Amino acid sequence: MSKQLFIIVLVWLVPSLAWSAAPPNEIRYSYIEGYIGGGEVEVFGEDIDAVEYGISGSVAVHPNIALFAAIGGGKLETKEVCDQFNLDCPDLDVKQFAVGINPHFPLGDTVDIVIPVAYQWVELDASGYESEDDSGYSIGLGLRALLTPAFELGVGVQHVDVGGEDGDTQTVGGSIRWHITELFSLAAGIEAGSDSREALLGARFTF
Repeated sequence: MSKQLFIIVLVWLVPSLAWSAAPPNEIRYSYIEGYIGGGEVEVFGEDIDAVEYGISGSVAVHPNIALFAAIGGGKLETKEVCDQFNLDCPDLDVKQFAVGINPHFPLGDTVDIVIPVAYQWVELDASGYESEDDSGYSIGLGLRALLTPAFELGVGVQHVDVGGEDGDTQTVGGSIRWHITELFSLAAGIEAGSDSREALLGARFTF
């Protein structure tokens, strides 16, 4: 994962440093972003490693509304844990897709409240087994605060319901974004739920 992380940072950081435009002085909602993450998920009372990667995009269609979508993949390394219980379950490949609407309202000149709502689709695929997929929704509540033109803080909570009651999860998270120029930024964040923990890195092109 460290090699992938180095590549994504290098690809976005080099052109960012070469661009001469100053960081923004407003919160914007039209962008394309690549991200990569890693963490742990609790399965059978044991923590297993998980990786995630993908691309997301957002476009402002109204002063208080943006539309967004995300597509990604990842892997849950379940085989090692399953072997402890003499179960035959290889690692799980994960595919996911989301599309939704993000209403946002200013609480001040540089602070917005956001309420993203999305349709969610997830597919799990294990070698030798038939893949399974399910869909549902997510709703969140968060804040975006431009601390300075160069640094932005984001915090929020999210409820995700995919696959009925068994797929009901809640997470909290936060991130810090470095606006290197008006067009390019890098972000680092964390997310935590009752049975998961994840660190994320992202690189964004804003237009």
